[in-house]
Amino acid sequence: MPSYGAEVRGGTANCMVVMADEPIACPVVGRPDSLIVMNKASLNKFAPRLKAGGLLVMNSSLIDAEPQLQGAYEIVAVPADELAVELGSHKSANMVALGTYLQKRGRLTVDAAVQALPDILAKIYHKTLPVNAEALRRGAEFAKACCGSGKKKQ
Repeated sequence: MPSYGAEVRGGTANCMVVMADEPIACPVVGRPDSLIVMNKASLNKFAPRLKAGGLLVMNSSLIDAEPQLQGAYEIVAVPADELAVELGSHKSANMVALGTYLQKRGRLTVDAAVQALPDILAKIYHKTLPVNAEALRRGAEFAKACCGSGKKKQ
């Protein structure tokens, strides 16, 4: 359930995703068990809502400080912008972060996400399929290499 303010790229736009094996009564999430934040404004706005023990994947390319959270959290700081630029597409930073999340949570494999891309992207964006697939893989590789099970903040 996306929500966009006046500033879509670079602002605090957000999207809630609920995954379940049964019908979902309400897609609104008050206290998520995971967050992917791409900039400092989003970190400040949404991190306080994260459930204790939750997973925070943050774009360390744009977030230079450790988040100030109460309790224990799993934090993965991925340089999403830098990795995306290495792939030749700054706009794929979100896919790098998603790949990191997928690797950490294991609810969907990166290969399954890559296979789903043609079905969820409009045909006009199919030219981005190779770079988005590689961005997903690069994010997953980062999660494997940097932190195994992640960084716990107590």
